[in-house]
Amino acid sequence: MALTAQHGSYINRLRLIIFLIFAAPFIVKAQTERTVSVTSSKGGSFAVVRENGTRSAHISIPPEGITLRNSDSLQTSAGVFVDIQIVPVGAFIHIAENTMISFRNAVDPAQPLEILLMYGRIRVDNPSDTEVLVVKSGPSTVDIQQGSINIDYIAASNSKGITRPSLSVSTISGTAILTPSESSSPKGRVSMKKGETVSVDAKNGKTRRRSMSKSVPTYWQQSIETPSNENEKQAAPDIQDVPEPVEPEEPMQPVDVSSILTPLEESTVLKTNGIIIGMTFLLAGVAVQNITHYLYPDFVDMFYAGYVPIGIGAFILVASYFHPTYVSESQLRAIYSIR
Repeated sequence: MALTAQHGSYINRLRLIIFLIFAAPFIVKAQTERTVSVTSSKGGSFAVVRENGTRSAHISIPPEGITLRNSDSLQTSAGVFVDIQIVPVGAFIHIAENTMISFRNAVDPAQPLEILLMYGRIRVDNPSDTEVLVVKSGPSTVDIQQGSINIDYIAASNSKGITRPSLSVSTISGTAILTPSESSSPKGRVSMKKGETVSVDAKNGKTRRRSMSKSVPTYWQQSIETPSNENEKQAAPDIQDVPEPVEPEEPMQPVDVSSILTPLEESTVLKTNGIIIGMTFLLAGVAVQNITHYLYPDFVDMFYAGYVPIGIGAFILVASYFHPTYVSESQLRAIYSIR
């Protein structure tokens, strides 16, 4: 039995479906484009350095805010505090005095937003349980999902008088995943819960866990959440000396950490690969049916055989679409045996 006009109509409808599948990501992207903007400041002027090197100073914030784009930097001086809002996530980045940050993937919601803390102190408030914010400071990475996290990257002296940058992460609320600088495997990641502080030795990437000091949330309450008063404003809590390294259970060898993926990146790569594989199967099935319809109309069995890769591709696409771009703490513990 040869292929009929009904098969040709089916081919046309299938082409429309394929077009909509390809067009959907662009439509969704246009509707949910990420916006990173400065919404408030206090204490004086701050500087914004654009990707092209243009530097501008700001004292007041316009009603629409100051939009920050990819590779833009923001710098505060003594006594200056700035708030940044991330839409549509609804997250806030509170920037303390004497701090400089930059951004990667500030616009595209399909890519995880990376906050680069070059030096200073920030507090990230992320209310979303699905959107993970990534903070990178030096070679270390912090994944923040639904929590309020304080991050310090400040030069400090150890007991031997050696000064070097010291990373300290404190969980005011929620949880965070810290990837130190020299994690030779996913087991080197540190899962943090509320009320903890983990310091990272900049020299060897070894970590030290302790209870969070009450001065950390108090500092933000005095500096951000209350009206500005130079006489009553509390000074930043002292950054403790770089902790002496604690020997790990297994010695860690220095590796190129650029090849180590964070939990968010691993989950995103898995989802992306699934979409690519699903589209490949789907297009292969459509190609088989098109070739059969136009060149071999008598090979009806070959036409129907095209449904097999189409079905497989559709299943993989649906599964990949609903695959989350984040990993829960319980999943991380089960998969990576995080300490």
